[in-house]
Amino acid sequence: MVTVIILLDNIKVETDVSKQPVRRQLSAILRHFLSSRYQQLLIPLTVYSGVEQAFLAGDFTRVRIFVLFYFMKHAALLEASALQTIHVF
Repeated sequence: MVTVIILLDNIKVETDVSKQPVRRQLSAILRHFLSSRYQQLLIPLTVYSGVEQAFLAGDFTRVRIFVLFYFMKHAALLEASALQTIHVF
């Protein structure tokens, strides 16, 4: 959080933004992006974060599917052993 506060840029905010043409707004964003080194450094961080989340989601999904198939395959054995332990008591 401290890093974010330190690296934030002050952006001049106009109160009547809605009346500006879209083309002018986009050119202002592009000018700010090209002139700010911090904004340019955000792109690799964003890409890295997205790729990392994709790999984590893939691994998590793969594990959940494996567990689901494992229990579906061995459900009959688990039910039989559970019933046997109930009948013993």
